[in-house]
Amino acid sequence: MLKKYLRLVICCLEDGNIRRGRQYASSAVDAGRVVVTRESGERCAAENERGGLKMGLTIHYDFAFDGPKAVLERKLNAIRQEILGLPVSAVGPVRSVVATKSGDRDEFELAMMMKISDDFPSERGLYCGYANGLILRVNVGPGCESFTIMLGRLGDSERWRGGHFTKTQYAEEFLKAHLLVVRMLDICKAHGILSYVYDEGEFFESRDLKVLARNINDSTNFIMALYENLERALGKKNVESPIAQTQNYMIVRPLEKEEQK
Repeated sequence: MLKKYLRLVICCLEDGNIRRGRQYASSAVDAGRVVVTRESGERCAAENERGGLKMGLTIHYDFAFDGPKAVLERKLNAIRQEILGLPVSAVGPVRSVVATKSGDRDEFELAMMMKISDDFPSERGLYCGYANGLILRVNVGPGCESFTIMLGRLGDSERWRGGHFTKTQYAEEFLKAHLLVVRMLDICKAHGILSYVYDEGEFFESRDLKVLARNINDSTNFIMALYENLERALGKKNVESPIAQTQNYMIVRPLEKEEQK
């Protein structure tokens, strides 16, 4: 029970909505008890159904397309071909799936995405047997969450919408992973399906490594401080986090004159 509760704490503190300034979270340790105050959003609740979140620096992104399924499928296959030329671990196929709560991972994630999205009417619940979509999933690299292009629609509608996120915080090669996700988003933008990006590292907007370094260092320091405080209050055996194995920091230095030549 304690581990489940701690996972909820991490989920509440991590959700990207906090960084967007739409919600507030605070935590305190009082007599060995973790206290969390937050008005949980639907997104956080839906992610909890999938087993909770690991806090850490994340890139959030949305997709939009209006047109026939065949045209979108061609676009995704063209995007896939470009991604195959990048140094990622693996690139999956473009899959056509039906949203369902009892299906495989892609089908379940599509259902959850459509359930919490403002782009679809909430009264349809999980849309089982009615909602469908296209998914392309990329294994970016060890320790990094997958990059997922996911667009759904209702019935035979030509209005496709979707979104996902990729946590790069715990990637074994953080800089490589984060820049790969940004590159894939650029490819999606070039093909006309990218509608929104929120990069907690602020690199997508700035293309400035110093900005990314500041944000990953701040994120790592914050998570480490929280992890160490929880360890002291509750004991090491009661606290689990990937930050114990992976602490990513960046140092950006100017090139020497010889390197600039």
